[in-house]
Amino acid sequence: MNYRVQEFTSDQQPSDEMLRDAYTLFQQNIPSFDKKSRLDNEHTLQSRMDPVAYRKILKDTSVLFALNTQEKIVGLLEWDSRDRADVFLAMMTWIMVANTERGNGVASVLHQHFESACVPSVIQQTRKPVYQALGVHLQNPAKEIYRKWGYVKGPIQYNDGRRLFMVKQASTGTDV
Repeated sequence: MNYRVQEFTSDQQPSDEMLRDAYTLFQQNIPSFDKKSRLDNEHTLQSRMDPVAYRKILKDTSVLFALNTQEKIVGLLEWDSRDRADVFLAMMTWIMVANTERGNGVASVLHQHFESACVPSVIQQTRKPVYQALGVHLQNPAKEIYRKWGYVKGPIQYNDGRRLFMVKQASTGTDV
């Protein structure tokens, strides 16, 4: 199946209808692996419950929507850039795919757009090394997909024993 990626930033916001559809995607597909993730999920859902609340997130976060041929949102990737002491991160905060579309390459299409369009915009902002990064629950089988995409265990890890911080170098800082 063919998918089209549409990118939204703080300068170009999605419609209220798209934000409601994205919230529904979260509601129906947000993974839950333990009691703590269920509590975290409540906050995630609450902060996206209506378009006004979701727009508050999008002040500092960009979102990519994967649309099917009927222009229905079947996946999303939320990300932001983070300036750290010695590096810049292009941090994926959510990758979500509708259950009905899993295994069809939606996540790969979103990730390819992220790498080809979003990460270069981060590289242009800095002379520091740039890393693509994400946090994934240790029980999430998607971490194997991230490994196939070239992500490895990061040098610094979460200290909660539940999540894995994964990185992939995008630039050495000398490409600018």
